[in-house]
Amino acid sequence: DVSNDIEDITTAERMFEKSIVLNPQNHHAYINLANLLSMTGQVKKAFHILIDAIDNCNQLDDETWNMAALNLAKILSDYNQPDLAKKLYTHVLRISKAANNPDRPTSLEYNHYASFLTKYGDYKSAEGYYKKSLAKDKHHFDSLINYAWTLQAMGQTSSSERYYKMALQVEQNNKNADKNKLALVLDRLGSLYFSQNLVEDAKHAFEQAIELNSKNGNFKAHLATILVNQNEFKQAELQLITAIKNDANCFYIE
Repeated sequence: DVSNDIEDITTAERMFEKSIVLNPQNHHAYINLANLLSMTGQVKKAFHILIDAIDNCNQLDDETWNMAALNLAKILSDYNQPDLAKKLYTHVLRISKAANNPDRPTSLEYNHYASFLTKYGDYKSAEGYYKKSLAKDKHHFDSLINYAWTLQAMGQTSSSERYYKMALQVEQNNKNADKNKLALVLDRLGSLYFSQNLVEDAKHAFEQAIELNSKNGNFKAHLATILVNQNEFKQAELQLITAIKNDANCFYIE
């Protein structure tokens, strides 16, 4: 029942708020409240709760706060609040740098901010942070694939292909390789090849992606685009029909 769910969420929110009043230095209450608020779309309020946590919690662990802040910053970005998101991302990096730990900021932290910059079209600045991320960990999969996409957006197709292939190799060398990650790289490669009119290479990459993840409708829609380009209309129609049947989240339109 939706009304009961809303009532439970409201009750939980009030309990976290009461916990903060009773013990203003309990960082768990701030982080839990911020997570709850962000999940229910109250992203601005969640932002200010996390800032309150910094001001009030002497025992707040940097890494604990940073992870909560990174998650919220992404949500702020998704809710079209780039200014608040940028404040959180830069605050995370500032806290990490102040930790005097050679392992901080981490590749994860750099990649989060770089991805945000890519999303808002600041490719040159994003490139600098991807490079910092990969300097920390040259095998960081998310940084490799996101940097490859950014290079593609910048028109640097050769470099983009190189980084996509590096991401592919990193995951293939992983003992417990994630098929979904491999499929994602191959789909991105297919899109890169198609943008260069390398139709057969694109088709092969899309087919490999589908072989690894047959339930992703967008991969099939991408292949359908190639098939239409090759006048294979029946096969394209079949791919689109199965894409819609298999994946309710298939929103791709070419």
